[in-house]
Amino acid sequence: MIRRRRWLAAASVPLLAPLVNSVRAESYPTKPIRFLNPFQAGSNGDTAPRLVLQRAAETLGQPFVIESHQGGSAMLAMRTLAASRPDGYTVGLGTPGNVITGFLTMRDPGFEVEQLEPITLICETPLVLSVTNSLPVNSVQELIAYGKANPGKLNYAYDGVGATTHLAAELLLQTAGVVAQGVSYKGGAGGYTTDFVSGRIHFAIGGIGVPLGLHRSGQLRIIAVCGDKRVPTLPQIPTVAQQGFPGFDASSWFAVFAPRGVPRDAFNRLGRELRSAVEHPDVSARLSEAGFLPLVSSSEALKEKMARERAKWTIVAANAGVAKQ
Repeated sequence: MIRRRRWLAAASVPLLAPLVNSVRAESYPTKPIRFLNPFQAGSNGDTAPRLVLQRAAETLGQPFVIESHQGGSAMLAMRTLAASRPDGYTVGLGTPGNVITGFLTMRDPGFEVEQLEPITLICETPLVLSVTNSLPVNSVQELIAYGKANPGKLNYAYDGVGATTHLAAELLLQTAGVVAQGVSYKGGAGGYTTDFVSGRIHFAIGGIGVPLGLHRSGQLRIIAVCGDKRVPTLPQIPTVAQQGFPGFDASSWFAVFAPRGVPRDAFNRLGRELRSAVEHPDVSARLSEAGFLPLVSSSEALKEKMARERAKWTIVAANAGVAKQ
């Protein structure tokens, strides 16, 4: 079962260090736990898990030691995790990019997803559809109409062939029957912000973090949320599905994984404390304020979610002509 926490209007509170006296009378854990993160410190991919881990550490009685393992299109962290000893003392951050779509674009990812065991989701990272101010459109329907009336003139930005942002844009184009030229940039949304604001890029689907600030300052316009629900930080912005494309759903998420074979007591304790941390009012509020949607799951529910998304993105990638490199 996947449970989504509603946004809570609570003030931010200082993060607390793990409390040694909160240790429960359980045999696990007895030492710090490594957390392998594919993103750099200070990024959205660091902020969300750090909020959850610091709360979970309090109830586990041991800290999480966060290690940044960047590289390999976010696959390095999962490759390292897959090769780690399955003793419950090494876990890592999984996303659609490094447990699903990366396998659609890489001939040799260096590991098999079956070597990993999903513990729980911790949040959804909403994707939004943004347009440059020079483009005369204010809705998804208007964007599609413009593309059909001006064949070959639209372009869009994305951060790597086969990335979730790339496939999400392709899903929209394939669904609507419109052709647009994709332009790949390094560094995520930050890599194409200048070209986007200046009008050299017409639209993009990406994480909410960067475009939200530009939208609020009037430098570009967010015209749709790509997931299945509106987001609390932009309640007035409808989803793509609500704008004439029922069933459209493209979003990203963060989840915690362990190497396959972790002892059940450790696996179950981790899942229980991580889910409890996400659902704690302070953590839930801070995740929401940062633009994330707090979300937890059982291991089995996450496996089912991954299977559905793998099937969907495999079809989109094939239709887009994405080849393994």
